[in-house]
Amino acid sequence: MLFSFRTLLFITSLFVSAGTWSSCIKVTNKSALSDAAIKAGYTAQNWIGATDTNTGNIGLPTVISISNSETFQPSGTLLASGIGNFLTAATGTPYSSKQVLYRCDSADAGKLYEMYSTNGDSAFAGAFFTPEVEGAYYDVERNVAVRMTNLSTGEYYSRFWKERQLTADSWFQDDKYIYIPASAFSNVLYEMFKIDSRKYFAYQNPMDRDTWTQPRGYIAFKGPGLITERIKAGLDHASDYYGWPGYWPGAWSTYNSVTYV
Repeated sequence: MLFSFRTLLFITSLFVSAGTWSSCIKVTNKSALSDAAIKAGYTAQNWIGATDTNTGNIGLPTVISISNSETFQPSGTLLASGIGNFLTAATGTPYSSKQVLYRCDSADAGKLYEMYSTNGDSAFAGAFFTPEVEGAYYDVERNVAVRMTNLSTGEYYSRFWKERQLTADSWFQDDKYIYIPASAFSNVLYEMFKIDSRKYFAYQNPMDRDTWTQPRGYIAFKGPGLITERIKAGLDHASDYYGWPGYWPGAWSTYNSVTYV
């Protein structure tokens, strides 16, 4: 993300979410939990959200080999893949499955969504689609494209926001509130492909460690009263990023975890 623009929106979100009309809140300590939730094993602690470098390890190989030969590695060759578990890979500090991230009014059932998209404002992290591989976007390394699949919906990530409605089987509810735990959010299939095009890239050395701080994909939570409620399915992430980073619980990145050779 480009912090200069996001910071203003985040500060705005603090005032918006603090209003008395808000139905959902971000949960950062156990005082927001009822006795029933605590007895059921749910917990809470502070979490900072999807800042540029607050990402975990998706489980890709540490070294990814890219050949200049279009015969040996033709366009569309799968270079590496991994399954990112939201609990352990979406942030630098893992979540526990029963860590509550949001609390909403009981009446909000049916209005709660996981939102997901690529990093649509970054040329090397999700802004530009490549026609060589379905659902893939140019990445920071030359001749590489990345594709992410939401493993709950089976849909590819896109720079245009997609949504998944959360249901009662993914949350805890007492007589007043709905509690959204970290286990409610989706894992990702993260794939890297060889492509012929060199239209967008930043790295081109014989060996490059990925120190690009821009995550490739994001997960946000949308509920009544939160600034993220303004994110709508189909909107372009390049200009619609309400609530980043503090109200987005996760991001997918290869920052400091892979080296290209």
